[in-house]
Amino acid sequence: MNCRTVRMMAIAIGLCVVTASAGNALAAKDKAQHGSVSAITLPKDAAGTTAAVPGTIEITTVDKTTKAETKTSYPLSDSVSVTVNGDPDKLENIAVGDKIGFKLDENKKVSVIMKGHKKKAPK
Repeated sequence: MNCRTVRMMAIAIGLCVVTASAGNALAAKDKAQHGSVSAITLPKDAAGTTAAVPGTIEITTVDKTTKAETKTSYPLSDSVSVTVNGDPDKLENIAVGDKIGFKLDENKKVSVIMKGHKKKAPK
């Protein structure tokens, strides 16, 4: 093979690696994570001289192989959506001890909280 062929092969392989990496990153971002709520602070609007308080949620996750627990605190997105058993619900109905699924937005804020499972239609 000549030098030009080797260069073209290297570029082709590089493009394949970049494409595969970008696809995996997008898929990982959209995938829901799971854990249980260990603390939650609801957001509070500004009132008079009191500043607004953004909401936060602390989630405990368990590593499947080592069984080690990890607590991580996340800010809540301003437009967080909540579903309970597949139906839209309010953030106030999420409590400490609840097992949830959650998704993070591009700013690493919790944008979706899912509690329970959607009810299956009877056959």
